[in-house]
Amino acid sequence: MKIPYSWEEQVRLPLFDGIKKENIKAGNFEFEFIDTLGGIRNLPYRLSSEFEGVALFFPAGLRHCVYPFYGTDEPRISISGNLFYDPQSLI
Repeated sequence: MKIPYSWEEQVRLPLFDGIKKENIKAGNFEFEFIDTLGGIRNLPYRLSSEFEGVALFFPAGLRHCVYPFYGTDEPRISISGNLFYDPQSLI
């Protein structure tokens, strides 16, 4: 609901000097999964205010995380929950 930073700002912070841009995860939302060959893969969402109001729906068992962000005291506000679909309830 509120993202008070952008990933592009995060990678420019002095804290990350000397680290490759693609390896900086600050402020990201990320999925982790096993691909068809058994390799561990990560799918990052590099967040900014453009993502405010975006909803992601995914299976509850899918590993996911949100990394901390730096350089602002404003809070990041997100809403999460679980949905349960019971087709029998529709009968």
